[in-house]
Amino acid sequence: MVDLAPSPLLADTTWATWTAKAIPLDASTRRYTRLTGPDGETAILLESDPAKDTSLPTFLRIAAYLTDNGLCAPRVLRADPTQGTALLSDLGPHDLTSVTRAEQAQATEVVAQILARLDGLKPASGLSILDPATGGDMVRIAATHYGTGDGADALAAETETQMARHLPAPTVMALRDVHSENLIWRPQARGLDRIGLLDFQDAIIAPPGYDLASFLRDVRRDINTETADACIATYCHALDRDPETLRLHLSVLAAQRNLRILGIFARLARDRKKPKFLGFLPRTWRLLMEDLSHPALHAWKAQVTATLPPPTASHLETLAP
Repeated sequence: MVDLAPSPLLADTTWATWTAKAIPLDASTRRYTRLTGPDGETAILLESDPAKDTSLPTFLRIAAYLTDNGLCAPRVLRADPTQGTALLSDLGPHDLTSVTRAEQAQATEVVAQILARLDGLKPASGLSILDPATGGDMVRIAATHYGTGDGADALAAETETQMARHLPAPTVMALRDVHSENLIWRPQARGLDRIGLLDFQDAIIAPPGYDLASFLRDVRRDINTETADACIATYCHALDRDPETLRLHLSVLAAQRNLRILGIFARLARDRKKPKFLGFLPRTWRLLMEDLSHPALHAWKAQVTATLPPPTASHLETLAP
């Protein structure tokens, strides 16, 4: 623990006297600090550059939306978006990367229930829309940063075609980055409160199932087939969805998402000097190939493999900082 540097947000409050410990985050431009009071109570101080990070007001708005709808998100204790700062309730220190094998099925069941709840809600207003054209444009980064730089237009066009052909319209709010590091495991809580939600400032209006695809095809952590099947069954039962139709939707959504992640992680490794992200590329590629192996997606897989190289050792060397 170290003494907290003075923060105008905490001036004249008891929080200013609490001890602090930075929370390391590899991909975020924000700084998070866990504050601990004399009796062990905790809170999270979020700090960012308001000139570079304009999403804090959206984060605060979505946090209120989630809690208002019975889901577990940080409560805002104090905030000054003009300064890029907010003091938040602490959901806990353990994300889903730390759950035991015995806890994984239970935690995954809760996630499925939460995502079904979200997809059944009227979405928050003012969010951007993930339509096929936008989805195609978002994967250009795979060609420009993970690939050789060629083929971005063709990759974007084929992605747009496949999304338009196979997905329902974007009608639900997706938190967008639902993966193991953004889900806090709270085993002592009850019901849906057993999972805390983080990092939703980039929420969008997407086709149903987007967040489920993000969770099940997490490039950071494998979910075994039995647990994934149970998760899909829970989601489908809650929303009266057909499992086989949903599986095609999940393959399309996951493929679009993981194409983009190939480019983002390559950029983080080379441009931001964070080689850790190279280690995720083989798994991302494997998941991408599995989803594109769906019989309905043959043309998309052909375009992807014509545009992008597999993550061989020699190719990863070209992406190293």
